[in-house]
Amino acid sequence: AVLAGEGFLMAVADGHGGQPYVRSGLGARMACRAAVSVFQGDDREYQKYGHLIKKKFDAYIRKHLECRPLSEQEKLKLGGNLPEYAYGTTLSVVYMTDHETFVLHIGDGDLHVMDSKGEFFPPLPEDPCCVGGATSSLVTEDAESYIRTALYQDRASCAVLYSDGYETEKIRPWEIIEMIATKPSEPEMEQIFLRGDRRGDDQTVLFYYDEKLTQTDEFKAGFERERIRLSLLQEEENLRRRYSDLLAYLTDAVNIARQ
Repeated sequence: AVLAGEGFLMAVADGHGGQPYVRSGLGARMACRAAVSVFQGDDREYQKYGHLIKKKFDAYIRKHLECRPLSEQEKLKLGGNLPEYAYGTTLSVVYMTDHETFVLHIGDGDLHVMDSKGEFFPPLPEDPCCVGGATSSLVTEDAESYIRTALYQDRASCAVLYSDGYETEKIRPWEIIEMIATKPSEPEMEQIFLRGDRRGDDQTVLFYYDEKLTQTDEFKAGFERERIRLSLLQEEENLRRRYSDLLAYLTDAVNIARQ
């Protein structure tokens, strides 16, 4: 999280864990560095930012490969993939100023941002590549097709970004967001984050909130409305999931009985 241009930038990148991605840790750092470099520029044509970040990221990879070519062992793990694939990574970005908020995301993990009125900005479209353990990646040639962005004409009051190592079963990560009001100690915060660890995967979580903005009456009223609305949606989702499980169980039972 850094100051960039006129605003404040948050970025989380998570290198892929598969065998071909032997330099994915470096790729994650390069992705964040590319985002910082782009947002520190003077150009505020946000529709170009996905392209600019991808271009900068690819340039970093080419330069690194020139300085440190892949070893024979790395090539073996890479298999038939392009050398650039060794740096595979996801990227999530939130850039906020006093008047607007821009979000960018590719891959798994997630981001959640609230406006000045205590309500969540609309979520980005779903990524069709993120199914099961699969994810889209900033390293692929067609990465720009999977970079999703949005520009909101309001300042952000709080934001949560996390890699896929943190997985909440809820629609929104309320345990983290409620830290605005509860202000837990550092050990308590650590426990809140660890409760989101479903797979033992490494996790990165960034949490930001504006202390003054989140204390306004308007924010508090909107926050409470959002809590109630999402609680109802969560209950509906839970019921839908139980119905689906029950239907699958009954279908299996009927098929066994017919045999």
